[in-house]
Amino acid sequence: MASLPRINKLFSTARDIGIEVKTGIVLVLTFFLSLFLSSYFIIGVAIKGHYAVSGGSDAYYNMRIIQYILSTHHQLLFDPSLNYPIGLENPRPPFFHWFAVLLGYAFSPFLGGVYASTMTMFLMSTAIGGALIVFPTYFLGKELFGRKVGIIGAILVTLSPLTMMKSIATIGLFDIFTALFGLMFIYYYLRAVNTFNFVLGDNRSFSNFASTLRKNQLSIVYALLAAVSLAASMLTWDGSISLVLILAGAGLVQLLIYAIRKKSALSIFTVTLFFGAGFIVAFPWYYIAGFIAVRFDYPLIIWGALLISSIYFILLERKPWVLSISLYVIIAVAVVALIDKVNPNIIQSILSGQHYFIKNKIYNTIAEAQALPLGEDIMEFGPIQFFASIIGIGALIYYWIKRKDFSMTLALLYFAGIIFISMIASKFLYFGATAISILTGFVLVRVFEILQFREVIDKSKDRPVKHVLRKELKFAHYATILIVVFLLVVPTTFYAVDSGIPFNNKTTYDREIYNATPSILRPQNYTPPYYLGAFGVSLDLPNSPWVRALDWFKNQDTSQPPADRPAFVSWWDYGFQTLEQGNHPVMADNFQDGIFPAAQILMAQNESQIVSIFISRILDYYVANHDLNNATIDSIISQYLGAGAIKNITNYELNGSNLISQIYSNPKYYGPREGIQAGDAKYILMEGYLSNTFPLSTLINLNTALVQATGFNMSYIAVDYRLFPFSGINTGIFYAPAYLGDFPYVDVQGEIVPTTFFNITVTDTSGNTYALQNFPPGDTAVNYSINYLPMFYNSTIYRMFIGYPPSVAGVSSGIPGITSNMQYYIPMQAWGEPNFELAYKTVFWNPYTDYQNHSNAWQPVSLEQGYYYLKHKIGTVDLTPPASQVLPNDVVFVQYFPGAIIHGRVLDTSGKPIQGVRVTLTDQYGIPHDTVVTNASGYYSLYAVAGNDTVTLSSGSYNSLFMVDSTTLNTFNITISESQADRTSYTLTGQPTWNITHNFVLSTHSITGVTYLNLANTNFFIPNTDLSVNGTLIFYNKTFNNEVVVNTTSNGSYDIPDIAPYSYNVSAYVYGEFYGNITNVSVSSSQVSKDIAIPYGKLKLNISNNVQMGNENYITLRRNNFTMNISTTAKNETLNIPAGTYNLVARRGIYSDNITVKIPQNGNGSYTIQYTKYYDLKIETYANGQPIQAAIKYEDEFNYSQSGVMFTNQAGILSTNVTASVYSIYINAYYKGQHYSYIELLNISNNVDQSINLQPATLVRGTVEYSGQVAALSPIDILNGSGLLQIVSNSSGFYSVYLPMGEYRFYSYFTLNSSLYVASDVYYVSGSIDNISLQGVPGYTYVGNVSYSGASVKGLAVAVVDDQPYFEYPVTTGKEYRLFLPNGVIPQYVNFISPGYSVSGIYQNNVSLKLLPVNVTLEMNYSGDQNITVLMSGPKNYEFNGTHVLNINVIPGIYKISFKANNLSVTSSINEVGIQSVLNGQFVSASLTLKATLFVGTGGNVEIFNESGMVSSSPLSMLSPGNYTLYEVSNGQAVIENIYLSGNTTIYPTLEHAYLVKMNSDINSKILIKSQYGSIYWSQSQIYLPAGFYNFSVSSYLNSSFEYYASYSTYISSYSNIYLNASLKELISYVSLHPYLNGTIVSGAKYNLQGPENMSGILTNTPLSLKYGLYSLYVNFGQSAFIGYLNINSPRSTVNVTLQDAYPLSYGTYLNNTTFNGNIIIKGQVNFVIPSSGVIYLPNGTYNFTGSARSLYYGSINNYSFTQSLSINGISSATFNLNIIQVVKVNLMSMAGNPTIAPNNNYSFPLMIQSNSNVPLTFTIENASNFEISGKSMTLLPHTSGIDTIYIQVPAGQPSGNYSLDVRVMYASTYQDVYVNVYVPTINNIQIIANDTSGQITNGAVKLPLKITNDGNSNTNVTVSILNSADLMKTGLNVTINGMNYYNITLKPSNFNNTTIVIRGSSVNEINGATIYVEVSYLNYSKVIKVVPSLPALSIKYVNVEGTGLENFSATVQNYYIYGFSAFIVLAVGISMILFRRRARA
Repeated sequence: MASLPRINKLFSTARDIGIEVKTGIVLVLTFFLSLFLSSYFIIGVAIKGHYAVSGGSDAYYNMRIIQYILSTHHQLLFDPSLNYPIGLENPRPPFFHWFAVLLGYAFSPFLGGVYASTMTMFLMSTAIGGALIVFPTYFLGKELFGRKVGIIGAILVTLSPLTMMKSIATIGLFDIFTALFGLMFIYYYLRAVNTFNFVLGDNRSFSNFASTLRKNQLSIVYALLAAVSLAASMLTWDGSISLVLILAGAGLVQLLIYAIRKKSALSIFTVTLFFGAGFIVAFPWYYIAGFIAVRFDYPLIIWGALLISSIYFILLERKPWVLSISLYVIIAVAVVALIDKVNPNIIQSILSGQHYFIKNKIYNTIAEAQALPLGEDIMEFGPIQFFASIIGIGALIYYWIKRKDFSMTLALLYFAGIIFISMIASKFLYFGATAISILTGFVLVRVFEILQFREVIDKSKDRPVKHVLRKELKFAHYATILIVVFLLVVPTTFYAVDSGIPFNNKTTYDREIYNATPSILRPQNYTPPYYLGAFGVSLDLPNSPWVRALDWFKNQDTSQPPADRPAFVSWWDYGFQTLEQGNHPVMADNFQDGIFPAAQILMAQNESQIVSIFISRILDYYVANHDLNNATIDSIISQYLGAGAIKNITNYELNGSNLISQIYSNPKYYGPREGIQAGDAKYILMEGYLSNTFPLSTLINLNTALVQATGFNMSYIAVDYRLFPFSGINTGIFYAPAYLGDFPYVDVQGEIVPTTFFNITVTDTSGNTYALQNFPPGDTAVNYSINYLPMFYNSTIYRMFIGYPPSVAGVSSGIPGITSNMQYYIPMQAWGEPNFELAYKTVFWNPYTDYQNHSNAWQPVSLEQGYYYLKHKIGTVDLTPPASQVLPNDVVFVQYFPGAIIHGRVLDTSGKPIQGVRVTLTDQYGIPHDTVVTNASGYYSLYAVAGNDTVTLSSGSYNSLFMVDSTTLNTFNITISESQADRTSYTLTGQPTWNITHNFVLSTHSITGVTYLNLANTNFFIPNTDLSVNGTLIFYNKTFNNEVVVNTTSNGSYDIPDIAPYSYNVSAYVYGEFYGNITNVSVSSSQVSKDIAIPYGKLKLNISNNVQMGNENYITLRRNNFTMNISTTAKNETLNIPAGTYNLVARRGIYSDNITVKIPQNGNGSYTIQYTKYYDLKIETYANGQPIQAAIKYEDEFNYSQSGVMFTNQAGILSTNVTASVYSIYINAYYKGQHYSYIELLNISNNVDQSINLQPATLVRGTVEYSGQVAALSPIDILNGSGLLQIVSNSSGFYSVYLPMGEYRFYSYFTLNSSLYVASDVYYVSGSIDNISLQGVPGYTYVGNVSYSGASVKGLAVAVVDDQPYFEYPVTTGKEYRLFLPNGVIPQYVNFISPGYSVSGIYQNNVSLKLLPVNVTLEMNYSGDQNITVLMSGPKNYEFNGTHVLNINVIPGIYKISFKANNLSVTSSINEVGIQSVLNGQFVSASLTLKATLFVGTGGNVEIFNESGMVSSSPLSMLSPGNYTLYEVSNGQAVIENIYLSGNTTIYPTLEHAYLVKMNSDINSKILIKSQYGSIYWSQSQIYLPAGFYNFSVSSYLNSSFEYYASYSTYISSYSNIYLNASLKELISYVSLHPYLNGTIVSGAKYNLQGPENMSGILTNTPLSLKYGLYSLYVNFGQSAFIGYLNINSPRSTVNVTLQDAYPLSYGTYLNNTTFNGNIIIKGQVNFVIPSSGVIYLPNGTYNFTGSARSLYYGSINNYSFTQSLSINGISSATFNLNIIQVVKVNLMSMAGNPTIAPNNNYSFPLMIQSNSNVPLTFTIENASNFEISGKSMTLLPHTSGIDTIYIQVPAGQPSGNYSLDVRVMYASTYQDVYVNVYVPTINNIQIIANDTSGQITNGAVKLPLKITNDGNSNTNVTVSILNSADLMKTGLNVTINGMNYYNITLKPSNFNNTTIVIRGSSVNEINGATIYVEVSYLNYSKVIKVVPSLPALSIKYVNVEGTGLENFSATVQNYYIYGFSAFIVLAVGISMILFRRRARA
């Protein structure tokens, strides 16, 4: 019978077995749960999707390796298709791939063959690995914390989304196996240590090591399992070093603990020893693959370090731990230091986990290498799990401190380390899942233990549930259960399911959840996925953008093996997938190889840069193989770039990392760069060197040659939606290639913004906008905006994904087809790229042609397929779907071609080459690629891409978007094969088929249109809306220098019938202005219609009523030879006129305004017309009694802008208008070899008509000086008794002037060194005076006051000295005057000359003025001639009497005005009037209404009439004075009475018996009833009339010749009926014409009447019937005659004419010496027409004959006329010659622009002279300004034009400023002025010369003269100093300038100053050879000269230096910096030594 202990042991064992079985069941169920969740929802979808993966590019490369194994049964060790063209060793260990292959073979019988089975198991393998992780998690948790913790940890790790995301089927990544094997070797290592047993006895040495091994076989087995797990981990992932490092760290810590606690380290040593077997297992693969370095040896070093450390502590275990540990630390530090010295990378790589955890620029662009924000980490782990793990770590620290065993040491370091690793790189989050799960299980178990859940359960057995819930479970239990269930179990389970459902299917499952949810719990606005989507993966199904694109890509270049196909370039993210699915090599891949050239290509700014990188990348292959300079490569480079390029290229390729400073130093050459990486440097250097040195064609040829020689070809570039920054919140990964391409950037909390490509701005809630990097912390952002910069638009990413920049579409910013401002623009990928063509993008195809009825049938297809469908008309194709809907999820491929070459010539029909024709190549999709313009030979050459291309010839305005001109001239379609585009196609004879010649032949064409103002804002003229303008158009083609000039008709239309087919810039000359290049036009092969819109604006005029005057405004706009007149009564007027500047003259009565108005294009010019009184100024100039033409220089003394030069005409007359002011007048003329002149001061306040006899003048010349120094640009007043002339000296102080004989005072003042100087003297001019030198003397300012009434006054203050005017000072504002007088000169008195004022008193220096009355015309408008009294009260009271118009004189001011009349009431339209000062002839108009009272006191019905009709029907009427007819009726009585009303009147008329009269008329008009008492107009049909005789009449005019009329007269004495029946009546007069001769009527006289009708014949007694009107009358009787006129305006008249003796006049008329047949006219009151030749008898007298005709002259019809006066006093004869009426119409079109011309420089410009005259004209150029202006003389025939070149020479020293130069063009006794606005810039130029070579040695000093000259044109402050005076002082030399350290002076232009350098030394020998640097500084300029005195023959050596800034900075000055810096270094070292010694002492 078994003993009780054995029975208990059996029961215990059975119980343990039961527990283990239960645990096993739980683990198996958990395993299958994991397998289910990770595969059920996704595997079927993936297999149907052609084995779609969800793990991104890495999964595709794993798939590639597996397929390689299947096809070769070998591991892929080297992949030539990666890192193209170099290739790459496959760094991925083989376990994962062979595991999938072996599973595939195992399950192949069940899964449809090896390939299908392997692909399926490849997808499933991660799910299997994820399920297997359940077991090591359980075992590790159990080993550390017990079974319960292990089970909970296993379940939690299964449900963890982090585990699911890495283990889900289809992920295709080995990460889960890394976690699996890492967990396993940690567990097995721990288990091996924990099961280690020490041998009894001495366990502190190796003495019993064999026994120890025998005793610890189980521990060794665990150690070997750990080794196998390590090997599996290393053969799965080459980054297992981090786990080895954690394990070694734990081992080392435990060794230290053992040393302190005197425990043996034998367990660590033994387990570590056998653990190392894992390296033996893994070694073969690492050796064969070539990855021993770093990936294998570093983990081995760590293992070895732990093993050696354990041996060390075993050997020293008997020693004191202080000694052993201290010695260990010293040894360890020494070893680490030694290793770091030998190879620093070893330590860095070990501590960083082979660089996995060190951030660099590359890692910064890898999303999974970045740490997540803490909040995201918490959500990824799960809040409960995360915080539980933190608590768990804390608990572990506690237990470790308490227990210090290896379990706690390893647990603490492993869990803390693995969680840390997972949080610093999101890629490793799955690592942390196991640690988090175990720690969470540990915390849960401890919480349940603390709350004694077990005891509660035990107590609750066999008890009611209510009792348990009430009594046993406490609040803490309930809270714990709720937290665990709802915060752990439910969300973890839900997220596990969510993680297992791919995003491709989440919507479907989400809807099922929604449908299963009770309606009350459903969300209102449901949009799936709503419940799901927190976690999950996406499958790359066949409909995803990249899979579609790569499905197309794999079918390209299929004639070549995949490895030999052209390579693909994009960002590295897409490398693996493209290689696997696209079957093409890739340059950049997910191993981060090739990223630098890829970055440079994607960021390249042009094709040259791209091709440069292609070239560099081919050369990389030879660099990698150490064969760069082989003969083949060198010969190719030498052939295309020259032998010198080989050295540069070799240097860049091999030593690029050493030349980074070269890149930084030349940003213009290499582009802006920042943080340049060593690997990137050579590509930046190569790109900059090749693209900046050689043309694109050379680079293309070089690349093509290298491709053909090496077979390495890069042809495809792809850009997808992720690379493109669509918005401020979606910038994609554009930053990555920009950042790794080493372009400048800012890093804003981890977000990298490439600032040379775009910037991000942020708007906050207050509307403030900040750059992202400057956004204030704590502020709230509401909007992020992206601002694209030019480099972005030029980048390859943009050009290949979108195409053209917005600027070519006329938009400043945005993305075509994407942003709202460009949503209607279509992207054109590879736009403008001659050698790149769009190869792939997504387009849409509908199988149906009636696609409107099949809207759901649209499907995405490749561009190639879509084009095929379109070409073959299969269904409906949309090649340009909306970009905003497609591109954000699309991929674009472009293909590179060297390009076929299409070239040829463009000729006209005669074979002449046509230059300037644009030739454009467009591909089959309508995208333009290349455009050129034919040269002088008509030649063009283009690159052509593959496909159906179109060559277009065009001219006109350039459309930058489509790269064609506005008019198409011809097109040519050509199909280019890919072999032609690749330049690999040749004929059988070896000729290249890609060199294609095509010539074009074009014909000439015509163009018509209208010149107009585009008021309708269209592109064409709209009649009745737009405004046509006439003028001259100039069509100019710059390329040909071809110009066509055409005049428009009066309606603005033009027609050019024969014009070459070029593109023309069109200029216009309209409204007197030249408008250059206002549009362009291309002339096509057909009739071209082009309306020319002239730039225009709106002139808005506000017409001020500042004076009382008439209402009509007459406005004249003038510009050059253009005049436009407008009349308006409106107060505001808006005119549409061509833009520009006009002179506007407005007149209103006698007032006017003259202003300059500027009309901006498409804008408004608003001006107010302020009327001012202008006076007529008429000046007649005579010399020796003969009128001569003269120049009149006038200056308004108060407003110098109103100054200038005018000319009298050839009759010596000048008529102009001027305002009231004081003018100085100087007249100068040259007449018959003699100069004449005149000066006068005119005080104009009224009209002036002055005849001036010019006096002979002599030349007076002189200078203005002070102490020998000239006074440049000084004003000079020349005064005589009545005149003033003001001139200015030139830059040399010189002046000259012609003056008449007489005495003059010459006066000038100027300022030198802030002191006033006055020059004044009196000279008598009697002959030529060569030098009147005005010597300045010190002066002072004499100040006085002017007293007057009013706000301000303008006048001249005149100082009178010796009874002669001395100096005149203009006062324009204020009440103070200033006179500049020589010291000691005091004026006798001061006079004051002012228009409108007179001097009322002078006291000392005070002048009192009084206003002078002004003349005013007061117009009173009223009826009648009543006398009016006018009362005015204001500055003075006035009373005037008169009628209608009064001329009055009043003091200026504001007056109240009123009007009175005797016995009348008067009302006025004005009650106040302002009378302006100065202005005579002011006009005031008042409308008066005069009224008198008429009272009719008899009480009847009253009606009062005047000649116009009834004016009142009231017995009490207010009527204007005059004649009236009163009609009153009452009770059958009536009266008609005439009344003259002259004042208030009361009458009582006597009424008589009246009779009723009824009137009947068929005309609807008032009936005029006349009686002897007056007339009345009656509108009614009956009236009561007293007895009497009456005439009744009615009339109505039909027209001017006929009327309807009826009249009836009768005596009324009883009731009567009157009938008025009207008839039509012509207005005819019966004229009795009686000719008298000598008082007797004669018969038989002939007459001739000409007028409304012509009539002639012989007069009789019968009256002539004539129509009303004026007639000319000629009566002839023998030798007597009468000639005159008749005015027929009455029904009957008798005309008596008196015949006079007459004489025959024989005459003839001729035109161009040929008899003229026609009529001529004898002019009179009414003209009389006679034949052009014959005889006519005329009485004595003077007659004016005139005639006109039209005839051809110089090819056009012209008007001819004559007017000739003849005196007849006998028999006479006359010849009349018709002369052409000269039309002199000349347009001058200046093309000068607004030039800037420096002094002493010249400028030329073309002046087009267009003669629209009808006679030949000769044109000459005269100068009307003080600049030198010249041009040639030319004669132009009628209606022709010519161009004269005008030369402008700016005088030397001309002051800077704006000048308006008058170029005068003389022709046909008149002239026109063209004004050129010239800006003379400020020139600062100081010269310094030491030119005295002798020097003077006095008392040990040498004096060297120094001359400083101002050769500029402005006053310049100059400072002269000795630059090296300090150095010279050290040598004993004291050098000064004129005795001072520095010298300062202000020099006027052309002035100089002499000063002296003084050198003092102890001996003269010290001076000999000394070098003195003299610096002259002024403004921002500096010049240095070197002076070297030489003795004994003293000489001076100097260098004159010019330039901006401190140029020629001397070596001496540089030494200052060197010495100073050296001193600083010495000082710093000294201070450092002192501090070090003090610290050492301390």
